[in-house]
Amino acid sequence: MFPLLRHTKILTLLMLFAFLALVAGVPGTATVAQAAGIVVIENSPEASLANLIFRILDIPVTVYEINDLKTTRSMGHGEIALAYSLAHASGYPVSHILHLRFDEKMGWGKIAKTLGVKLRSAAAKSDMILRDGNFNKDADELKIKVGFDIEEEDKPGNHKKADNDDKNNKPGKPGKNNGKNK
Repeated sequence: MFPLLRHTKILTLLMLFAFLALVAGVPGTATVAQAAGIVVIENSPEASLANLIFRILDIPVTVYEINDLKTTRSMGHGEIALAYSLAHASGYPVSHILHLRFDEKMGWGKIAKTLGVKLRSAAAKSDMILRDGNFNKDADELKIKVGFDIEEEDKPGNHKKADNDDKNNKPGKPGKNNGKNK
């Protein structure tokens, strides 16, 4: 009876050491990624993207969330990065951005406008995330996908009225209010 107990303890210790070696990142084992306070032991493009989003945007995201967006929403890495960039820029949770995209059927340009952020800035941040993770093909595809919306955003007349008022009401210009409040 005692020898069996001793073997069980040894086996348990060996399993514990194997697990700790895996978590410590011993060469030949999986990479350890920390996102949202959850240790994810995985070496995949999704884990890399989750780490980049967490590191660059400081938004907790797990591999499971990214996989879910890829499978249930058919989103690519570029759109996922853009959704998180828009969330970061606007202060809204990613779930709100996804609600606008899929439930309200909005395009990325309209989502950015609704959130009061510039699509160009969010797309640039997404591009940085994707290129940092060597998702170059995804970055190129995202540029194509949102390019039209960015062009629309840049057209005259598509800016907020407050932006135009600030440009036209600079102190010292004749015929304007010269910066005085009316």
